[in-house]
Amino acid sequence: ARLDVPLPPRDALAAELLTAQRAFIVPATGGQRAVLPWDWLTGTNDWLRARGLPLRARGLWGVRRPDALERHLHRLFTAGTPAVGLEFSPRLQHYGLLSAYQSGATMPSTTLRATLLVDGSDLHLAPRVGLGGVFWMEEGGPTRAGP
Repeated sequence: ARLDVPLPPRDALAAELLTAQRAFIVPATGGQRAVLPWDWLTGTNDWLRARGLPLRARGLWGVRRPDALERHLHRLFTAGTPAVGLEFSPRLQHYGLLSAYQSGATMPSTTLRATLLVDGSDLHLAPRVGLGGVFWMEEGGPTRAGP
């Protein structure tokens, strides 16, 4: 909205992004879709580039030190930059827009929890087993459409 760029309606935009991000149906889930973290990033950037938007998607995941991820979350939240958290673990496989995160100063350093905006549930952004992290958008990507 700040860039005054017309976007498709939400559901149409979601369908375009699912295609760009190479979403797939997870077997035995009744049709639940998933996107691999690297495909989320490259697919979103491909979509932005194809529309000539001056944005880029960035990500930080697989961090073995939750304090580094927490410092980055602090920068994003302080700047008012929306952040998408991810957790792929035996407990959960999910992405979502974050409303908060819990500082490691109040919990063991082996985890970093965040709260999903949509329903208040928790994601573990640095699970002991699995993959976690965060995605965000920043200005500075391509300014013209094309390859």
